[in-house]
Amino acid sequence: MTVTEVTLEGLAASAWLGRQPVALRDALVGRGRRTALEPGQWLHGEGDEATGVFVVLSGVVRVLTTVEDGRTVLLDLLGPGAALGQSISFGGGPRLVSAIAATPVAVLRISDIGLQAAARVEPEVWRAVSELVYGQLAHVVRLAGEALSLGPRARLAARLVALSRTFAAHDDGWIPVSQADLAELTALSRKSVNQHLGAWRSAGLLELRYGAIRLRAPERLSQGRIGD
Repeated sequence: MTVTEVTLEGLAASAWLGRQPVALRDALVGRGRRTALEPGQWLHGEGDEATGVFVVLSGVVRVLTTVEDGRTVLLDLLGPGAALGQSISFGGGPRLVSAIAATPVAVLRISDIGLQAAARVEPEVWRAVSELVYGQLAHVVRLAGEALSLGPRARLAARLVALSRTFAAHDDGWIPVSQADLAELTALSRKSVNQHLGAWRSAGLLELRYGAIRLRAPERLSQGRIGD
């Protein structure tokens, strides 16, 4: 299977590449490189000077950052269709986060050189990159708002609903997230996460299995019928 064929499969789930004009999308895809990674392999590290964009074609990618005391903190999980990155050659800087394969992963990498080459054919490339960066910023702002304004149960519910959308087409809707990961993603204790998940499972709102969760009634969680 060619790079283009594999990428077009992933485009069906891509909120970023999938909504670009066909000519622009083709320009980006044609200058991308398909890369396969095994669990634990790094796509890039925080502070890397070599930037660019990648789109997840299959698998799960962990996004992490380093906080002031030196700890590495899990920020997000990316599934098929998700895109991440920026360009140091277009008003950006070094990588802000680390990205590591959590499962066997296939990604389409578009380097800075690839972005520049695509822009010579389709100048709208830089608009698309700006759109991606803005989307990443909006996501971070939303997460910060939830962390500041929502109580523990509501914060956990909001994160689960968001992850269920990310992985809606993955493994029959199973979200590949452990309870330890959820605790880190929501700044809650693992004991608190376990208690809330257990209560929701008893209420028929979700299913649990090792390292994964599937929501049975995401609308009830998203509508706030959970109390704190």
